[in-house]
Order: sequence, then C-alpha cells, then structure tokens
Amino acid sequence: MASRSPLNIAIHDSGGLRLVEGCPNYGKEISEFSLEGKIKTFTATSNGKKLALILNGSVQILQIPTWKVEHTLQHPAAQDLQWSPGGGYLAVWCLYISVKKEGSGTPNLHIYDTRNGCTLLKSFYQISQIDWQPQWTGDDSVFARNVTSEVHFYKAADLDTVAHKRVQAKLKAFSLSPSNSGHLAVFFTPSVKGAPCLVQMFKYPHFKDNQRPITNLSFFKVDSVEFMWNKPCNAVLLLTSVEKGDDKSYYGERMVFLMNSKTEEAFRVTFSKDGPINAVSWTPDGKNFLAVYGNNPASCSMFNSKGDLVHNLQEGARNMVLVNPVSNLAMVGGSGNISPRIEVWELARGTRLCNQECPDVTVMQWSPCGQYLLTSTCSPRLRVNNGYRIYHYSGSLLMEYLCPKGVELYHAEWLPVPSAAQPFTPSAAKVQGIQSSVKTASTERYIPPGQRSSVSEQNKYVENCKQFLRQIDKYDVRKSPRAGGGGGGQPVGLNLAAQNGHKKATVKEDKTPDSWREHCWGAAGNTEPPLSKSAAKNKKRRETKRQKDEAAQAQKNMLVIEEPDFGAKKTNKLKESLEETASTPPKGQQNQQPAEGEKKVKAIKKKLQRIEKLKKDLKDGKELDSNQTVMINGESALLAELKSLSV
Repeated sequence: MASRSPLNIAIHDSGGLRLVEGCPNYGKEISEFSLEGKIKTFTATSNGKKLALILNGSVQILQIPTWKVEHTLQHPAAQDLQWSPGGGYLAVWCLYISVKKEGSGTPNLHIYDTRNGCTLLKSFYQISQIDWQPQWTGDDSVFARNVTSEVHFYKAADLDTVAHKRVQAKLKAFSLSPSNSGHLAVFFTPSVKGAPCLVQMFKYPHFKDNQRPITNLSFFKVDSVEFMWNKPCNAVLLLTSVEKGDDKSYYGERMVFLMNSKTEEAFRVTFSKDGPINAVSWTPDGKNFLAVYGNNPASCSMFNSKGDLVHNLQEGARNMVLVNPVSNLAMVGGSGNISPRIEVWELARGTRLCNQECPDVTVMQWSPCGQYLLTSTCSPRLRVNNGYRIYHYSGSLLMEYLCPKGVELYHAEWLPVPSAAQPFTPSAAKVQGIQSSVKTASTERYIPPGQRSSVSEQNKYVENCKQFLRQIDKYDVRKSPRAGGGGGGQPVGLNLAAQNGHKKATVKEDKTPDSWREHCWGAAGNTEPPLSKSAAKNKKRRETKRQKDEAAQAQKNMLVIEEPDFGAKKTNKLKESLEETASTPPKGQQNQQPAEGEKKVKAIKKKLQRIEKLKKDLKDGKELDSNQTVMINGESALLAELKSLSV
C-alpha cells in the first residue's frame, strides 16, 4: 500500500532541475518548482526540510515544500555541497585558486550556520577534493576535520577554537560516529616502514596518548579504509582495500573488519567463498549487515552486529546490495560489468520475492517508504537511453521516462521523507504494471552483414535436406504399390516372396546408400544456395576433372534416379535388394554365420560407410589424400567380399 506522505523525485538533466511525483501520481511534474540553467549539483537535508544547489556560479538554499529561495551565496568556484546530519550546517567546497603574486590562494572550504538565517562560521584551506568532507555528530554538536597527521575537533557553533586534537604520526583517515550521545572516534594509520596498519577506537574526547582505546586492530596490505556505522553507533564496519593485492585479482584485494564498542571486540569477518568483496551494507535498524562476495555466481550473506552468520541467500550474478528504510527487504542486484538485474529478498524469511531484469541501470535507490525502487540511466556513464524507472518491490514496472533526443540525465533521486518509513508486510503477489518501451538486446550470435543472405539460404537448404532425409528414413517398402500397376496395391516384397514359393518376407529397414539419397535430392528439383563467381568456376573445373577420371566407373559407383517416386518407378538396385530379401529363407532355416565371419562383415560395412563419407566430401569439393583415394578405389573389392560372406 502506498505511503500517505507524498514522495517526490528530483530530476537533474541538461535542461535544469525539476521535481516529479514518485507516488502515487507517477511522473506528474510539480509545477511550483522548476529551475533552468547550469546546475552543478544539489543535495537535500536528511530531514527533507531544505534543498541546496549550485546554480550559475551561486549557492541557493530552498525551503521544502514551498520551494522558496531562502538564501543565495556567491561562490563562483563552488564545486560540491554537504549538509550536516541534523541539517543545521552547510559545507561548500570551492575550487582552490592560487594567486601568483601572493604565492597562496584564499580559503576554499566554507562552513555556514543555517539554523537561524545563514551565517558564515569559518573558511578553511582544503586544496584536494579527495576526502574534503568535514564530519559532524548526529546531533550537530561536534565538528571535526582532518589536517595533516592531525584531527581537529570543534564545537559546531564555534569554529574559531579547537576544542580537542588528536595527533598521530602518518594519520590518514578518521571517522566520527553520527550519534546523538556517547560519541565515538576511529583513527586509521597505514603501514609505515614495514609496520602493520593500525585502527583504534576511542570514546570522544578521551583519545590522548596516555588513554587506552576501547578496541584496536592491526593488519597488513591496506591502502584505504571506508567506515560504515550502524544506526545505534555501537559498531562500525571497515571495508579495506589495497590496489596491488595477490595474483588472484587484477582489481586488488578487499577485506571486511568489524569493531564493536559494546563487546570491545575487533576482528576480521570471514566468508565461506573466495573472491572479491563487492558490497557491504548495514540494515537501517542497525541489527544486521549484508555482504556480497565471491566470484560469480556471487554469494550474499546476512550477519548480526557480532559478526555471526544469520543466513545465506541463493547465489547469483550480483555486485551490489541495498536495504530498504524499513529493514525488511533487500535489493541484491547487478550493475556495471554485470547484466543489470533486480532481486528483492525478504530478510525475515530469506525468500526471494522477485527476479527482474532492467536495462542499462547506473543508479538504484529505495524510496523513503521502502516499497519502490528508483533506477536511472545517467550521463556521462551512459549517454544512450537516459531516463528513470520506478519498480514495485514485487518486480512490476510502474513508471518509465526516457529523455527526449538531445537531453542528458545527470542524476535522479528520492527526496528524503523520514516519516514515510512505516512497517508493512511484504507480499510476493505482483501488482499491475506496464511494459517497458526499451527493446531488449538480442541473444542470437552476430552475423556480419555480408554473410547474412548466404547464411539464411544455407539454413533453408540444410533444413530441407534434413526434412527429406527424415521422409526417406520413415519409408516402408511393404506399403509401396507394385511397379507395373498390378496386384491392387499389394506390397512388392510380399508379391515377390509369393512368386518364389516362400513365406511372407519382412523388410526391416531401408538400406538405400547415401549416394542414392544425395542424387535423389538433386533430382527432386531443389537447388543449392547460390555460389560466388570464383566458387562456381572452381566447382565447374572440379566437376570436369572428376568426369574424366571416373568415366570408367561412373556406371558402377553411381545410381541415377530421375524421380524419388516409390510407386510407379523403381531402381534396379532397389529391385535386387527386394528380390534378395524375398529369396531369403525363414529365420529358422538360415545357416548361422560363424562369429569370425560376422566380425569381417561388420568391419567391411564400417569401411564402406567411411568410403561413402569420403565420396560425399569429394563431391563437396574437398581435396583427398592418396590413402583416401586408394580406399575409394577399393570399394568394388569390398562389395564383392561382402557378397561372398553373405552367401
């Protein structure tokens, strides 16, 4: 059931920024809001009350849902924005520009207080855009930023005075817990001169040199660390990576570590399958986390906050995992180098609700209510089929929008609505949806344009040959009318047997040679696929040479049948076969062949089958070696020997 709160989607394309309804009026544009111009980026507060964006060289702050511009900040070089967790402070990072005359530039990181008006608190030097974001606690009371080998902590409202400082040699990264009370801080130091990497967890602000950490970790082969806190902020996941790992992976090596402040434990999370670790994500309630790991088909497992395995999901091709805000559904899918696919799993029971393919997806996001998925195809990652789609968690496509020609989509995301996350009971029943207008890629093999006509003709020719040979295999001479018109349709084999004074003979199978079938196929009026001029010329030359070389044996080795009609006209060879069958005494009166003679007969028949295949290859234009030519010339001797053994 749809949420009562309106769910809106912000669309940033080459035309500007606009808002559309995501539910229940899918895609309905909100006329009260529309901004045209060159928009660099935009971001909304986590409570969904304010929206900040960079438009034409200035930073604008808008009120939601009135969409009224509250403040305009002049920053022509602004590149990125960040809100504090509580939405009371805004950080603006600008491109650092140095002045040659003065030898240094101006501060380029600006912190604004937006609780009452918009006041500039302080400007800092932050030359690199890598890890430029400052950090706040969840209640916006503590502000922290990384300086070379130091981390400075401030009271959020007073940035002129450093309240606390953590000094550590070669300190590279830190993380401040986004908690409302009982704040924690984690510091990471990479390997230096063969020493292991070090990660320490402290309770804020008790992290002086003589104070003992809550827990710590040491390990090797790590270049960078990504910190992920759970909602209660009593545990943090460390996703470590190294660019040059072992020889097993070209993309380096990744590991997952868990640090728990309640149990004061820190350890590496081990997985049941070898391979890369693609994604790790906490559930929004903070009780469990999911990990996608291993070579495809990759595994997905759920662990609790202590690192114990809860259950495993079915393996599949995936490299990402997203948990909805209600924490009861997880989207395990693929994107990038994996065919885009959406798999929605119910976490409580570990059952899959849908398995849906989706074309050309670069970004996926759960709606604030946790029942819808927004997928988008954005530029510059992909410049074709730009647009966005809304899926129900059951897999039904509810809405699809494709950008018109000449328009590129840069970003699409749900606007935060915290009150929309209400518990609901998932159902596997699909809701009514629509059909996508994007054509799916063909799974057939690629055929170059110059070969498509010949391949189609060849396929028709081969299919006709197979169909005709199937008809030959099903033919029964006992049901064929007599040649000459007499007998009232009596089978030929039975009539010959009566004339010779024997019992009724049975013809078990059709032993007509392959050469007869091939010639009969040509006499039926069908033609081979058209040949090129050079191929036709070579074929004519080979046929002329073969006619000269085999003129003496043409009558013995080839049987000409003008029409594959088994009623009125019969070939001499077929009549001889039937006469031999009719003259054969009953089974009880036959002399048993010795075992040695049977072996010789089988060996001769195998050689004759090989000769028939060689003759077919010769007819198709293939060149034969001297041994194969000798084998073909010995066909008459083999036939004579077979006839003597059959007497």
